[in-house]
Amino acid sequence: MGFLNRFMASRLSYLFIIFLVALSYVSTNRIVWAEAEVYLADGVTPLSQAPELSDEKLPLLFVHGHNFLNANDEDFNFRKNWHDPHNGLPSFKLALDLPDNDWLYIEPYYIRFQNQKRSIVEDAGEIAWAVEHILHRHDSNYEPFTLNPSTNVKVVIIAFSKGTISSRLYLKSLQEQQYNLPLPRNGFNPVSEFIAISPPNHGFASSNIFTSRNHALSQLNNCKSKNCLLNLDCGTTNNFGEINNFIENLNGHPITDTRPDPTNPNWSLGEYPGEAPGSRRNNDSLPSEGTLYVTMYADNDENGMARDYVGGRDPSEDCQGRILARNLAPDAMNIVIPQIPNQPPVELSPLIDALIDAEDRLKFSVHQNSVHTPEVICNALYTAVRHQAPPEGFTCQTTGNNVPILPPPGIVLLFDTSGSMSWKHDGTVGVPTNEQRLTLAKNAAYPFMEMLRDHNEGKMNFGIATFPTHPWDFMAGCKAQEITPMTLVSDTSTNTAITNTISGLVAEGNTPLLAGISSGIGMFGHESKRAIVLLSDGYHNCPSRVDIGNTEVTNIINQLKTESIRVFTIGFGRPADIDYPLLEALASETGGRFEPVTTAANFDPTSWNPATALDEAYKSILKDALGLQTAVDPLGAIKGGEKVTRKVMINKNDKKVSFFLSWVTPRKGRLGFRVKSADGQAVATTSSTPGISFHEGETYKIITVDKSFLKLPGKVGSSPWIIEINAGDNVNNEKYQYSVIMDSVLEMNTTFDKKSYGTGDVITISATITEAGRPVSGLKDISVKVTRPEEGTGNWFALNKVNVDDLKKIPEKGGDESLSPLIRKGILLTEIRKIAFPAQLSPVTIQLYDDGKHGDNNASDGIYANQFPDTKKEGTYSFYFQATGTTMMGNAFEREDVVHKYINVNVTLETIEVSVVRLPAVKDTLNQFMIVITPKDALGNYLGPRYSKMIKLATSHGKFIDVLQNNLDGTYSQVLQLPTTVNIKEVVLKVDIKGETLPVSLVEKLEKSKM
Repeated sequence: MGFLNRFMASRLSYLFIIFLVALSYVSTNRIVWAEAEVYLADGVTPLSQAPELSDEKLPLLFVHGHNFLNANDEDFNFRKNWHDPHNGLPSFKLALDLPDNDWLYIEPYYIRFQNQKRSIVEDAGEIAWAVEHILHRHDSNYEPFTLNPSTNVKVVIIAFSKGTISSRLYLKSLQEQQYNLPLPRNGFNPVSEFIAISPPNHGFASSNIFTSRNHALSQLNNCKSKNCLLNLDCGTTNNFGEINNFIENLNGHPITDTRPDPTNPNWSLGEYPGEAPGSRRNNDSLPSEGTLYVTMYADNDENGMARDYVGGRDPSEDCQGRILARNLAPDAMNIVIPQIPNQPPVELSPLIDALIDAEDRLKFSVHQNSVHTPEVICNALYTAVRHQAPPEGFTCQTTGNNVPILPPPGIVLLFDTSGSMSWKHDGTVGVPTNEQRLTLAKNAAYPFMEMLRDHNEGKMNFGIATFPTHPWDFMAGCKAQEITPMTLVSDTSTNTAITNTISGLVAEGNTPLLAGISSGIGMFGHESKRAIVLLSDGYHNCPSRVDIGNTEVTNIINQLKTESIRVFTIGFGRPADIDYPLLEALASETGGRFEPVTTAANFDPTSWNPATALDEAYKSILKDALGLQTAVDPLGAIKGGEKVTRKVMINKNDKKVSFFLSWVTPRKGRLGFRVKSADGQAVATTSSTPGISFHEGETYKIITVDKSFLKLPGKVGSSPWIIEINAGDNVNNEKYQYSVIMDSVLEMNTTFDKKSYGTGDVITISATITEAGRPVSGLKDISVKVTRPEEGTGNWFALNKVNVDDLKKIPEKGGDESLSPLIRKGILLTEIRKIAFPAQLSPVTIQLYDDGKHGDNNASDGIYANQFPDTKKEGTYSFYFQATGTTMMGNAFEREDVVHKYINVNVTLETIEVSVVRLPAVKDTLNQFMIVITPKDALGNYLGPRYSKMIKLATSHGKFIDVLQNNLDGTYSQVLQLPTTVNIKEVVLKVDIKGETLPVSLVEKLEKSKM
């Protein structure tokens, strides 16, 4: 009993402490309970009267600037800032109302501050209220100001002028206690982007007439007069921010850090993380990892001075260094907007205008015009919907009224339709249409288009291109063609692509792969986010062969990177025919994904089939391109009368889910497919069922459920969903694949420590699981299965010799497509000599850890990692990530991902073998030597016979004749002719490979070769 009494006493004490903490939270945060005045898109309907949302849109809160003309905001300054045109310039509302911008899917909200003289802290408190209630509208399960918040929604804030400082104070309060604003809540940050327009980030130096008895303006002046001779009325209390050095406290460093020091010639601006608390980097991090701070302001005038009275990029000579709009945090993005008009000069009131000099009036005009400038609107809305700052040079088209038109993202499907695409997957020529590579590619593209529509209808452009042109002509065969120009994803456009465009593709001609990529690049217009999905079954061979390192390849990769185009590549066909290094480089260098569909990755080799593996590749690319997640993704085989059942966890973080099944044998309805939600009810697949889309074709079925269905009572709960796959009695061992992919804020992100790898490298693999932006730590079941090649590709070609007579057994053409000697050797080895191309070894499983000891740097930071050192052979390495568990919010989950990396031979100058063979002299005047180059790595792997254009020979004396000979066995040779008058001891050869040069003494190599 004593123990029980002590336990109960301690328990009651614990509860009492919790009660006191909760009471303290309420009592010390009274601002947050004051309701803010927030309006919907029309600027008239208050948030309190908002109807239920009919679609899932991006919530965007607009925060207006200071109203100089009306202290009680009776003229509604938010409408002047955001709704109404100004001085012939457009507005954000006009841009959002433009039908061409419907794809943005933005739900705008406008906050109104009535008292213009009060403390900025009170504005920040109302912003907190607005964000909390916007979250509740978009996620009915979210309760405002709960102590343990969880939601899958994030808000974007666009603010102007004083509103940017109010917003920054609110954002800082999410990280650490600020005045009497809400307490931070366990890393909770519901703002994905903060876009500041013309911000007084370091204050400004305004005339004293503006700051008289105005706490807000006094705070923006950092509580000092224009010349710093007077202290302004900021008060001394700490309750509502009425305290000296308000801007300095907000920024977290002395304000004079931004004042140039004329006595120090090396003075420069520093970096101050406190100006963007809770920030994330642009591009290389995810919205879930923090708030992206983007600041936009006017450029300088011809004298190098800021054109806006709040400043710009460069510090001013103000007595405190206040006139500087630029955010100095290392993660913040700063965008200079040129040519913001300064006409007409601002008119505030006769009294105020008389007290402002002409230069300041022009700067005030720039300030007011900035929020209406088309370039500002364009850049801000791009940042909001793309969750990243626009690339340098990004522009929008405009209407006749200068309203910007935001370009949607775009994706190009680029098909290899060369003659070899009419072959069977294994290279057999003259097969029925349903067995041809192109047919399988079409069948895989159909569900790709269906899911593209389900997850991005009205939000993305797509186009289709092929190479070569059709009908093909030998004389003009090295070109590509646009089949479908860029068009918005819609029910009509995707149906046309499926039923007419893709289905009508034919195969003939050679493989001008680079021309195809150039054509794809040229199809993009103003698309904001770009991707090319390239499927090819062979080497670029038109007009001639190219290899990694060739100028043509380097140039096109650089162009793709310059144009910010990600390339997703699919290698499909016979392994010996695929240019793995090129496809891998196109993907890795541009941030895309490489999908080899040639042989089983060996995760489940008995279930592998080229048709379903191709479906899986297209699905993986779609998932990556759209930022979706995969819960389950297996291959399988089913017999007649059999039923396969699988459980999968769907939780409240999932906003839209697609269940995708595909099979090999073309016949509509060949396999049955049923999905049951958590309440045990089957998901109806009739077209009239709200919240559900159903598609089926000859080789697939897709069931997509959206938020309106998922939020119905009982559909998502603690019980798993059930997937049932049924085979009829007439089905004989049908191979299939199924996937569950979702748009979710419970995300698994997989990363590697480098873009590309060579043999002998150690690969650091990592994965993170985040829920509503917060890392999930403490997981035990997160691992990677790795398969690796049994032998290197270069070794296989090098060690299996062929002679000229053998090679003649293979024709120089396959159909109407030319076959290179290397491909002919591959055919000879596999089809005549029956020597199998290197397969994949059985997978090894690597557990990922979050202990700071396996390449993850810090323990318990939510980054799970380990290292894989076994990269002894060249070839494709496949990494199958699997994670299961329950989050801190009690949501059970599964996530999967498969990533392929092609490991190249890590040749170094020290490991290149050079030998010299003396040949008969020519008429006693020219000595001849055969120079033989054998590129290898430190492990003895041959680079292989694919790289003749990457190797160049030069000599200090004499000359090389003919061209470098590719001997198809990993060696390369060229004949050197040397006048007999030259002492061979003086001859230095230069072997250039991959841009590095190895000097070689001819006589030393000749003598060594004789030994």
